[in-house]
Amino acid sequence: KIKMLNQSNNIFTCVTCNVAFDNPETQREHYKADWHRYNLKRKVAELAPISFESFQEKLQQQKVQVVEKNFDFFIIRKNN
Repeated sequence: KIKMLNQSNNIFTCVTCNVAFDNPETQREHYKADWHRYNLKRKVAELAPISFESFQEKLQQQKVQVVEKNFDFFIIRKNN
C-alpha cells in the first residue's frame, strides 16, 4: 500500500516520489518501478515529481499516440 508522505508516519519512504510504504518489501518493489525511474529523471531535470495517477495517465496517452501513429502509417501504406 502506498501513501502520500505527509499522511503517514512510516519509516519506509521514497522522497523522490513523495510516498510512504507499510513495509520494506513494498518500498524495494517501488524502487524498481517505471514510475519511480520517471520521477528520478524529473528530479535530475529539477522538476517536481508526478503522482502515480498522473504517471498512469501519461502512459495511457502514450499508448493512444502509438496506436494513432500506427493507424496513420497503415493508411499511408495502403494508399501507395
